[in-house]
Amino acid sequence: MLEVRLLIKAIIFDFGGVIAQEASPFIYESISHEVNLNKDEVKERMKPFTIKFQKREIEETDYWTSIAKALNSVFPDKIKDIFLKVFAEHSNLNPEVVDLVKKLKKNNYKVAILSNQILGEPNYSLKEVKDLFDVVVISFEVGMRKPDDEIYNYIVEKLQVRPDECIFIDNREVNLPPAQNMGMKTILFESSEQLEKELEKMM
Repeated sequence: MLEVRLLIKAIIFDFGGVIAQEASPFIYESISHEVNLNKDEVKERMKPFTIKFQKREIEETDYWTSIAKALNSVFPDKIKDIFLKVFAEHSNLNPEVVDLVKKLKKNNYKVAILSNQILGEPNYSLKEVKDLFDVVVISFEVGMRKPDDEIYNYIVEKLQVRPDECIFIDNREVNLPPAQNMGMKTILFESSEQLEKELEKMM
């Protein structure tokens, strides 16, 4: 019996850590110096509030106030300033991945971004490439986040394709199983060269 190869119609990219550099480690490192905690502790203390903010369960003022309190700081504006400044400095585009997106687009594939972000991130790098993509889904804008199933269903509906017609790419392994369970093919991003090779095998 001949193997039927499914037709891929859409490729969904994570933003930070795939299309652009992952800024989070630099953010935690910078804030750690301000609050005299190690960066892993900063990450763990910020995480529950960041999740809530990405899902629009708390307002921006409450987010920064809660973060400051969790980090034993009395200056939420200082924490916010460090966060936004470091984010802007380190979320540089990965030019090889951007070129790959352009090639896919030229070959009539739908391309999309699925990214967990918070309101207020000065994401200049995203603005530079946003028009390349057919669909851009940002967690804060839709009140959902990875790895919750609902955001994967949402982007598939926006792309007007079936899950088994999609490839989902992310640099965090925890975000892949929901896509796999829906029927998407997935790639754990390690480098632009590795990504291109794996895409060639799947398409």
